Amino acid sequence: MFAVLLLHVSLAFSQSALLPPAVRATAVAEAAAIWAPRGVLVDDGEPRSPIVLTVVASASAAVRSRDKPLGAIVFDAGGTPVPRILLYVSEILRLVRSALFLGVDESHWPPSLRETIVGRAVGRVLAHEIGHYVLRSRNHTEDGLMRSFQRADDLVGLPRAQFTPAPIEDGLVTRGGIETRDADSKEERSADVDSAAGTARAPTGAGARRPRR
Repeated sequence: MFAVLLLHVSLAFSQSALLPPAVRATAVAEAAAIWAPRGVLVDDGEPRSPIVLTVVASASAAVRSRDKPLGAIVFDAGGTPVPRILLYVSEILRLVRSALFLGVDESHWPPSLRETIVGRAVGRVLAHEIGHYVLRSRNHTEDGLMRSFQRADDLVGLPRAQFTPAPIEDGLVTRGGIETRDADSKEERSADVDSAAGTARAPTGAGARRPRR
């Protein structure tokens, strides 16, 4: 069974977000696999879509909590997401170092396996931030891709069950990335309040929560 293509999102990696080729390829493939069942095509390279999200590496977010975000996306004063993803690579690597893959910690991973695992984690963070953009919402869910936090072991593990995206509402975003929903919706009014309060970034749901052992 094939999903109907609703959106096409191209990722453009800036010079600051240069990743090893194997890590980048795995990350894009992971984000694409997560969104494909919802009819969203994700790719990189030369932009082939009207929706192009620039991926920028950034320093760790200035938050006091131990659970620092792994990525973020900026919303403007009107509650519309800016097409730029902030990727906190150092925080992702820190979280990967705390994780177990099939019961084994990082010190025992071969280099090629480590690249695959890091790419998988980066891809899941990217998929979460893509969700904020295509859904036009800062909101998080109690489970699935858009939850506020993910355990480190889930972030690097093989199963994707913890990263299932919510269905995209018809008319929420057009193929050109333009919002077509009623601007007076309850969700958008909430986003406006958040912006007025100075909350410019939506913390990634792939937050840095360490696994409980």
